[in-house]
Amino acid sequence: MMSDTHAVNIKSNNVAKQNYSPNMISIRVMHKWVFESRHDLSFIFVDYKEKENGELEVIGHTKPIPIEHISWD
Repeated sequence: MMSDTHAVNIKSNNVAKQNYSPNMISIRVMHKWVFESRHDLSFIFVDYKEKENGELEVIGHTKPIPIEHISWD
């Protein structure tokens, strides 16, 4: 939570695997939070890879992106 009325959902992506569209969020939860309660919702997208020793390395991430600005391109 960034505040009492601004939630953030973090989506991770292992760059070494073939990925499909992420499970963004339950539509019921999102609809209630954003449209009924008039709260803000943002997403942070994180790319990572697993090192040979098993540790995870973050190789990129976004700043919080408001849900209304997410591009599927």
